[in-house]
Amino acid sequence: MSDALTWSSAEEIVGSVLRAFRSRDVSLILDGFTSDAEVIFGPMDPLRGRLEIERFLTARFARQLNYRLEKELRMVDGNRMAVAWQGWWDDAVTQRPMRGKGVEIWDIRDGLLSRWEAAFNPVAVGDDPVAALGII
Repeated sequence: MSDALTWSSAEEIVGSVLRAFRSRDVSLILDGFTSDAEVIFGPMDPLRGRLEIERFLTARFARQLNYRLEKELRMVDGNRMAVAWQGWWDDAVTQRPMRGKGVEIWDIRDGLLSRWEAAFNPVAVGDDPVAALGII
């Protein structure tokens, strides 16, 4: 696959990533990343390479029980795409139902994610989402 994505090829990648994340199979998810991939997830320091990404995903899925996810392609430009997402889970530590929403920018190389940058806004169900942002 060349680096220039079509809308159709980008939708296929979104579907593949969505199926992998819904499975919670970290090995399957990692198969969708280049070996030198970079992940920038919210305010976290960048993760580089599959080993760091694997540690992050393993810890994340341990905390996010009953995880449900939706992703929707929003933009394609060359080898870059934007994806909106929504997720719901039960927090294993607080026992509270949670929801999150955000936007991801994906850089694709040879059909694989080489860079995943995600804005992540989680809030406990029932809490005021505006107050949770801490800006108003």
